[in-house]
Formats: sequence, structure tokens, C-alpha cells
Amino acid sequence: MTSKELKEAFINDSPVFFKGAQYAKIIGIGFRKEDRTGKIIETATLADLCGRSEVTVLAKDIELCS
Repeated sequence: MTSKELKEAFINDSPVFFKGAQYAKIIGIGFRKEDRTGKIIETATLADLCGRSEVTVLAKDIELCS
């Protein structure tokens, strides 16, 4: 998922897929800087369908539900 798609899914509370599992929505977006290379890594925190659990994953690995 691109940064633009991630932002739109976050604002619209769109459901997303990560590794074959569906999540209710993105509840947070974060950035980390890799120590050795200085590369910026974008992450997203996803809420499960029950609303009781969350997981933080790499944004590039998320897919928008169609």
C-alpha cells in the first residue's frame, strides 16, 4: 500500500487485509528510521474485527479490501 492509499484508508476507516486476515480499520500510522541506512519505514496499527486486539505492521504489506 502506498502512503497515499494508507492515508485514505486511515481517514475513511476502510477495512484492510494483512497476510490473508481482514482487519476492521487502520487506527494509527507511524514512521521509524532505520539506524544503519537512515531509511524511513512506514508502519500502520490495525484493529481486528472484534475491536479487542491490534497489531502494528509494515504499511507496504497491507492491502485494501475491495
